[in-house]
Amino acid sequence: MSPVRDVPVQPVVSWHPDEGSATSRIISVDLQLADPAAGWPYDEEEFLVGCMIDGRPSCTVRALDSAGVVLHRFGGTYGPTYFRAELTDASADPATANLWLTLTTAGGVPFYTAALPLDGSGIQTAERPAPPPRRRSTRPPETAPVVDDPAAPVFFLSYARPERSRTVGPPRDPNRAVIRFFDDLNELVNELVGSPVGDSPGFMDRILDGGDRWQSSILRAAGTSQVMVSLVSGPYFRSPWCALEWSVFSRRRVVSRDGLDPHGRTAIVPVLWTPFSEPVPAPIAAVQMFTPTGLPDESAIALYREEGLMGLAQTGQAAAYDAIVWKLAMHIQRIHSNYRVEPLVPDGIEGLPNSF
Repeated sequence: MSPVRDVPVQPVVSWHPDEGSATSRIISVDLQLADPAAGWPYDEEEFLVGCMIDGRPSCTVRALDSAGVVLHRFGGTYGPTYFRAELTDASADPATANLWLTLTTAGGVPFYTAALPLDGSGIQTAERPAPPPRRRSTRPPETAPVVDDPAAPVFFLSYARPERSRTVGPPRDPNRAVIRFFDDLNELVNELVGSPVGDSPGFMDRILDGGDRWQSSILRAAGTSQVMVSLVSGPYFRSPWCALEWSVFSRRRVVSRDGLDPHGRTAIVPVLWTPFSEPVPAPIAAVQMFTPTGLPDESAIALYREEGLMGLAQTGQAAAYDAIVWKLAMHIQRIHSNYRVEPLVPDGIEGLPNSF
C-alpha cells in the first residue's frame, strides 16, 4: 500500500480468519511512518488517527474497539485497531467485495482512503492529500483483561414473596412452587454453563422476614449476577422488594463479549409466572416477556401465555413446563455467553425506588 502524498504515514492492514464463520474476516489496521529514516516530522510526541471501514452495500463492518490508532514519535504505535467485516450479500465474492478504509484526523476530517477487498488481495489506493493535525493525544491507558467474578451467580431469581397463609394442617412453605422452579432451572443452567466455585449457578433469596431479608448478600447477588430472571405476576408489580431488585440490576451496563455494540440489549428476562389483570408497570413493559420458540408442541406457548409457568405446573402440564424451563435455561446460557453485565453493588438501599 503506497503512502498518501504529503502525509508521512501509511496504514498497515492485515486480514485474519473469523473462527466459525466462512463469510466474515477480522481486519486489523495499524500505522507506520512512510519513511522512518526521515525522522519524526511533528513537534508533538504522538497523535491520534481515526480509522473507519465502510463495506456497503455487500458487507457490514463493525469496529471491535475504539477505532483509532495512536502513532508515537519513535515511529510505531500502541497497537492496531480491529474490525469485523461480514458479507451481507450472499452473491458477493469475497475477492471482489470492496471495503473502503478511511483515516481521519482527531476532529473527524478524512485525509486518506483506500479500497480493500474483503480477502486482502489486490489492494488499491485512492489518495486524499490532507495531513493529520499536529496535536497531542493521550496514550490509551493499559487495562487488565476483563475477567468474570468466579463467585458471582449466573442468574438471580427475582420473585414476589407471598405471606404465609393459615392452613388446617401443618404449615407449608408458600414459596414451594418457586423453589421447585428454581431447582429445576438451576440444575439445567448448571449443565449448560457450570457453577461458580463451590456454589450453584443461581441465586434465590428464601428469607421471608422483610426486615432482615435485604442483606448485603442479596445486594451483591443483584449487583454481580449476569442474568436476572423475574417471575412476573400481579404481586410482583406491587412488591417493594422486587422493585428494588429490578432497580439494582437495571442500572448495570451490558457489554458484548466480542466488542460489538449490544444495541440496547438487556440481561433481564421477565417470565410470566401467573396471570394478572392490572397494567404492567412501565419499566417491566419496556422489556420483552420471555416467550420460547421451537417447542415440540407449539400449543404449549398458548397455554403458557394463558396460565403462566406456575399454572402449567399446577395443572399437570409437565411436558410443557419442562420444555419451557429448558428453553429458558438455554436463553440464560446464550446471554451469559454473548454478553457481560458489569458489576455495580450499591452500599445500601437508600435512594433506591421501592415501587415500579
